[in-house]
Amino acid sequence: MKRTFLVLSLPLFLAGCAQIFDANLFSSLDKLPPLDSGKLANASVVDIQQLAKDPTFYTQLKDDPVALTNTQDALNKVADDTNASDPDRITAAATLVTVTTNGSGVADLATSAIDNASTIKDTLAATTTAGQPEPNRFVNAIKIFLAGKTEPEIKITLDNLIVMASALKNMQTLSTIPALLPLAGTIDSNTFFTGSTDQGAFAQSAMMAAIGQALTIDGGGTTTAAAAILFQTSPVFVSTVELDAFTKAYEVTDPTTVLVADILYKPTTYSYAYVATIKGKLPF
Repeated sequence: MKRTFLVLSLPLFLAGCAQIFDANLFSSLDKLPPLDSGKLANASVVDIQQLAKDPTFYTQLKDDPVALTNTQDALNKVADDTNASDPDRITAAATLVTVTTNGSGVADLATSAIDNASTIKDTLAATTTAGQPEPNRFVNAIKIFLAGKTEPEIKITLDNLIVMASALKNMQTLSTIPALLPLAGTIDSNTFFTGSTDQGAFAQSAMMAAIGQALTIDGGGTTTAAAAILFQTSPVFVSTVELDAFTKAYEVTDPTTVLVADILYKPTTYSYAYVATIKGKLPF
């Protein structure tokens, strides 16, 4: 009997060891090595684009806000470098928009937008009983994007949308057709989309960034705007100047004529002019 017990217990013991060994092995394999934030702060656009080819890069950025910020800083260095070529600067800014979208909570907004495209489309087209555009339609739209997020998560998302909006304004400036040329003062769509590989997805991210910027500025900052978006049915903002400006661009039907005719809303002075350029690429 003793011999039988030993024979039976040995496999069981080894099986138990194997389970422990496997658990330790795979748990360590599941943990990705941390990103080198210092290197990311000095990485080139090409280096960052290469890293972004691996989806785990975005997973790591989501878990490491410092690494994301350093990546954004590295891309901004090129986007803001007046000694770099315009295409290189646009590519850097576009890469920043894409990396920020996928390496932060903004990616969740993109998924939500796809899942709720028809609802968002109806919300943006909503009118009052008098037949006028619903004044809160953009606020209501971003609420759909942000559904399920907590107030701190909304604030962080708005912070990243502001970073993206700054990059988009840079792209807008760099792709504006110079004076003395035909259509001077308007945005060259081909130039604007130089650094984006998926124009539809990029336009969607740009749209969210524009709305986020308008709501944040009118709301008096990301903290106040986050609370308003989450808790108010019809948020009362500090002003509606930015939302009015955004609305102007969104309602443009032909950016090559309207923005030329209206000096106030030309790309050289108007930070939302790119909205008219991306609108035709949106899935909603």
